Amino acid sequence: MSNLDKTTKEFIKYLTNEKRYPETTIAVAKQGSEIANHSYDHDWLTEKSLEDTKADISSVNDIAFSLTGNEILLLRPPFGAYNTAIKEGITEKVVMWDVDTRDWESRNTESIINMTKQYTYDGAIVLFHDIHSATIPAVEQLIEYYDSLGYQFVTVSELYEVKGK
Repeated sequence: MSNLDKTTKEFIKYLTNEKRYPETTIAVAKQGSEIANHSYDHDWLTEKSLEDTKADISSVNDIAFSLTGNEILLLRPPFGAYNTAIKEGITEKVVMWDVDTRDWESRNTESIINMTKQYTYDGAIVLFHDIHSATIPAVEQLIEYYDSLGYQFVTVSELYEVKGK
């Protein structure tokens, strides 16, 4: 069993491709990971009307619910782009990262590990993209590293509860 399989609790699967990969969405939910909305088309929500943004979010939430039976309570906006109108106009909590590993830029396992170790702190939300092949081995090594330091992996909802968000 890999480190990823052993520590699924801390991973959030952001739904953008749930229609193309429904089996992944179902598997992620079954393993106990928290699922968050990441928009339907991965576009800039701030460039859409609030009504279009809400429709986009609702569409993803409906698909996720039909696949998993779970309501989606979190939104991680693509590119981190949101504004006050979006935050106040939706029911989901907006999730932002504290550490951007820049895996999307480097696509290099060692760079991802170094960036994470340099900037991660207790309670940090770290941004990774599982679509890049270098990210998965980096995350596996980082899980082992942070586990050895006594870090506890939790869901965003659990972290927010502790932080009072």
